[in-house]
Amino acid sequence: MSVKRPSRGCRIRVAVLALALCAAMPSAAQDNYFVTSTAPSGPGSLPAAVAAMQVNGNTQTLHFSLPADSVITLGADLAEITGTQVEVIGAATPGLTIDGNGFRIFRHVGQSLLVRNLILRNGRSTGAGCLSSNATISTQVYDTQFLNCRTDGTLASGSSGGALFSYGSLRLTRTRFVGNQAYDSGTAQLSMGGGAVAVIGASVLIEDSEFFDNITVRTPGLSGNCADGVGRAWSSNCLRAARPP
Repeated sequence: MSVKRPSRGCRIRVAVLALALCAAMPSAAQDNYFVTSTAPSGPGSLPAAVAAMQVNGNTQTLHFSLPADSVITLGADLAEITGTQVEVIGAATPGLTIDGNGFRIFRHVGQSLLVRNLILRNGRSTGAGCLSSNATISTQVYDTQFLNCRTDGTLASGSSGGALFSYGSLRLTRTRFVGNQAYDSGTAQLSMGGGAVAVIGASVLIEDSEFFDNITVRTPGLSGNCADGVGRAWSSNCLRAARPP
């Protein structure tokens, strides 16, 4: 019995069709971004990587490929990160420090944010100085230190969370908050609270974490008015505070 083989022409047509389909497909979305320089700007820098992050519905991951104990010192506020799901992972660079140098460090708007293995210090903003997360689902922070971060609120924003502000559910695991501050910048009766952390969300889980010397500083108001300016370590307007088992 003879077996008919497809003609060479058929194979050519299939190859041409596949090539046409490839040409018609959009290029793959970029999901990983690498910081390879401690410079405050330019190729490989943290500001360049943050500015390049896309809103494409995928998980966007920021990696650091730097020597151990590297310090990145900012020269301006970092751009707002607007990825749907964002991860900032410092595990490949042990001891990595991002020094805000008086500028805002991370601000995220999206659905979920994961931060691991960083030291964030000296960030300052009218929102949280080091990490402001408007993630509507969850913000998770592991093995990260927040040192000397500060928020100076405005009448529009209030002053909450010197180091970290979270809009959605928040998890803090093996974190450390030292010397963070929430100031009202001399604005009397400003709504404020949480020298280190402020959260508005469905739940908060804090485990194996430390809080030292965090403060709120509020301009004195009328006698007996102490409705705000509370929570040297943290303040919360949550539906549920969870405790680890």
